[in-house]
Amino acid sequence: MSANSFLNDNDLVELTGYVQKNSQRRWLQRQGIVHYINAKGQVKVAWFNVTHPTWTIANQDVSEPDFGIFDGPTSH
Repeated sequence: MSANSFLNDNDLVELTGYVQKNSQRRWLQRQGIVHYINAKGQVKVAWFNVTHPTWTIANQDVSEPDFGIFDGPTSH
């Protein structure tokens, strides 16, 4: 476990099985693990959200930001 309160890049790869950030984000969403995307586009997950998933899911704010902007441009 990292000394930091957030998982590092290696921890995210080990947890999700994915190297690409978009794949990590989708996996975390499917698992119901609360995560954030910072201004640099990095996936951030607090260790607490991994070790206490039922608490974070039960107490998650229902009005989540739209992270779809990080999926890139869409063609019309």
